[in-house]
Amino acid sequence: MSIDFPTVNGIQVLLPAPSGYTVDLDHPRRIGDIAAYWAFGIGNTLALLLLGQRLYTKIYIKDGIQIDDVLIVLSWITSEIIQCILLYAFAEGITGVHGWELTIEKYKMFLLLSWIVPWVYILCWSLAKISLLTVYFRLSPFGWFRTCTVTALVLVVCHTIVLMFCTVLSCIPIKKSWDINYPLGEGRCFDLVALYMSVAIVNIITDAILLLMPIPLIMGLNMPEMKKPLVLVVFIFASATIVTSIVRCAYLPSLYKNDDETWFITKPTVWMIIEANLAVVCASTTTLRRFLYHVAPKIMGRTSDAGENVVHGNTPNINFCDTTRGQIPRQRDQYSKYGDEHELLPYRVGTQANLESGAQGSKESWEVDQNEAEPGRDSAIINQNSDRDQWRA
Repeated sequence: MSIDFPTVNGIQVLLPAPSGYTVDLDHPRRIGDIAAYWAFGIGNTLALLLLGQRLYTKIYIKDGIQIDDVLIVLSWITSEIIQCILLYAFAEGITGVHGWELTIEKYKMFLLLSWIVPWVYILCWSLAKISLLTVYFRLSPFGWFRTCTVTALVLVVCHTIVLMFCTVLSCIPIKKSWDINYPLGEGRCFDLVALYMSVAIVNIITDAILLLMPIPLIMGLNMPEMKKPLVLVVFIFASATIVTSIVRCAYLPSLYKNDDETWFITKPTVWMIIEANLAVVCASTTTLRRFLYHVAPKIMGRTSDAGENVVHGNTPNINFCDTTRGQIPRQRDQYSKYGDEHELLPYRVGTQANLESGAQGSKESWEVDQNEAEPGRDSAIINQNSDRDQWRA
């Protein structure tokens, strides 16, 4: 049994027009298209800039491309696929128009795109989160933080697999997802709105977990004032993803109340474009501190690019690249497989015992470790003072 659709000038449309409404299929009333173009233009530019600085930092400043960089590039590719699909829908008058000004042919395309976008969106966000979790492994490779990271990784992978299956197999047979001529009495479909809300809710929960995990590490840092805003930027972007997911989730229930789905899905679609860009932006801010130290060392409190390897402040200046002095370089070589320096955090502090327990230690313990690491340092200072006293005499 097929569905009888209303016609306008001999052309089938999705819904009958309200009384007194003049239907114009050539120039239908539009909503959300301009907002979508702005969201894409601004968000995509920001995502490309931050992704570019991340890759530049990894290739030219740090130790080359790693698995987390590959994952975030794949996330960016899926993000671009999502946005191109959504912008195509706006440009072709598929999304953001009333059902009584939407031809059946366009509605078929709307159903097909509505089947493709959710699972690509899930893949986009999951790749970005796994990329961020691989960075978390290098923050503290021991103790409770590593356990939390593994747990979060398992959670992200499991919910990705489950949601991917649910979205791809939202209708059985799959063809029923977009074929409006498929017999009504055959096959079955999930509640798509409920599925979209489930994706949004799971996204909010996992975003919150990833946001809260590093806070105990950062709270334990003796961090100079200049470095605190950089860490804050990372958390602002991370919290922004939670806000956008909540806003998009709040708009979805309106689809239950209205048959005019191509019109009322507009706002969630615009917010999805914003979220797709934020996925890349958030995961790319982990190298922002290192990049800014490289391009603007004086503004960031360092005198040159060489300062990348020197700790300034009240603690003694130690060149961590100098492998001929003391015990500190050997300690860093022990952990070199986890990265030469924390990406999110300003610099590594604390003893080996603190690192193994996941704690960061204090400034005082760091200074004690330095003195213990250079056994000849105190005697050298005493000899210098003795020579100075003899010269004055």
